[in-house]
Amino acid sequence: NCPRNATVRVVGDDDECVLWRVDRRTFRHLVSQNKKNDSEEILAVLEKVPFLRNLDRSTALRQMAECFQQVHFAAGSCIVAKGAIGKIMYVVK
Repeated sequence: NCPRNATVRVVGDDDECVLWRVDRRTFRHLVSQNKKNDSEEILAVLEKVPFLRNLDRSTALRQMAECFQQVHFAAGSCIVAKGAIGKIMYVVK
């Protein structure tokens, strides 16, 4: 429950605007469920990374999986440049 950051108004010649809505509780549940599914998928990938295999699955590896975010790159994008200082760990799916 916080103040809105923007005002939304119907503009144009039509008399009405159709919107879809979802209540906060349902939205949070859906986001949480989706995050849980993503974490399980990431966990399965992390378990295959050789230098992470010794981490405990139920704690350290699971916590790590919950922190990862999926990132998309366009074809031809430079993800890591030789000689650059590493600030982000990438795991290729």
